[in-house]
Amino acid sequence: MFQKSLSSILLYIFALRPVLVMLSLIISFLNFVVPAPPAYGASPNLFISAPSAVLFDCKSKQVLFAKNADAVLPFASTTKIMTAIVVLEHAGLQDIVTTSRSAVAVEGTRIYLASGEQKTVEQLLYAALLNSANDAAFALAEHVGGGSVDTFVQMMNNTAKQIGANNTFFCNPTGLDQPGHCSTASDLATIACYAMKIPAFKTIVGTKTLPWSGTEHSATLSNLNRMLWLKSGVTGVKTGFTTQARNCLVTSLALDDRELITVILGSESNLWLETSNLLDYGMLEYKNEVLAKPGEILATTTARNGRSVPLTIDEPIIISVPKNCCESSSPEVQISYLPSPSTAAGTQVGWVHFTISNNTYGPYRLVTASSIPANPMDLSIIIGLSLALASSPIVTIAGARKARRRRRRRRRKAVN
Repeated sequence: MFQKSLSSILLYIFALRPVLVMLSLIISFLNFVVPAPPAYGASPNLFISAPSAVLFDCKSKQVLFAKNADAVLPFASTTKIMTAIVVLEHAGLQDIVTTSRSAVAVEGTRIYLASGEQKTVEQLLYAALLNSANDAAFALAEHVGGGSVDTFVQMMNNTAKQIGANNTFFCNPTGLDQPGHCSTASDLATIACYAMKIPAFKTIVGTKTLPWSGTEHSATLSNLNRMLWLKSGVTGVKTGFTTQARNCLVTSLALDDRELITVILGSESNLWLETSNLLDYGMLEYKNEVLAKPGEILATTTARNGRSVPLTIDEPIIISVPKNCCESSSPEVQISYLPSPSTAAGTQVGWVHFTISNNTYGPYRLVTASSIPANPMDLSIIIGLSLALASSPIVTIAGARKARRRRRRRRRKAVN
């Protein structure tokens, strides 16, 4: 009887096997996909399990949240943000790229380019940024580097230093694990802010799907950045995964005149949910304040000729502050250079700081709002000197004529 019951149970379990497999797949899927993010109405419980993360406001250039943001880590295919920057700054979108055998042989995620296959720069950028295709990134690097990937990588490192990503070092254009290939969450936020100012880059990383027709492979490219589907206002940027870097994600959001960047490196789980929570935190807990605009007169100084000189700024001063903040602030000006009459408009003469709720923001460049004309007294002196110099030849000639006439009279008297 026991054997009959056991057999019945086993037959029952076997009959349910397809259902159990399906349930297992559903559970796995739900663990990987972020739940529907909450509306922008309640601040999230902000806990980041990843070893490194940052929330950065591109307009105010302020860090709103950081967890080991300066830790130097591998960063997988988020590398391709810089790859795209260098390509877009040194090649035309419609330039033709011919795929080499080396590009075809590259490891990792690919779009399966064929040796000798020709694509435009734009097509390969879509493959590299949406599908994270390493063969496309490698082909672009060879094209822009004049056939040398090493030359292209040096261009990547030079650009990183130029935009202030000083703790980033590239060894390849793909993001594959390699000793010394590393960055920080802070640097990646800086790189992403820079990249999102490039219109073509912004368009590409904001694209959800795109048809692809290749020599050996045709498909619909689907952007691996799920945040484009999961969060209103998300505009990019790039995912990444390797065995060493784990899950990495750089995300941009543009909403209500705000521009936020989140970076998460080394995530083992909850990548999408924690990115969503970071964005919620930035939108719900902070606001941006415009302290001053270009052309707005913040102070005056006196030029060396006694003229009053109005001072302004040459770019907007925007700060991120908690939403329950803040006290008003007046600018604190430091003049380091007294302008002269030859000083043009827009010349820096000092710095300005703002203090709000015991927090100091700045320094920001303080520049002349207009060019400095000469005083009326200065003009009269200049005119007088000019007339004197211009008339001096006439005076000299007239004096010489009088002297000659006097000499003639003397000679005539002597003869008589």
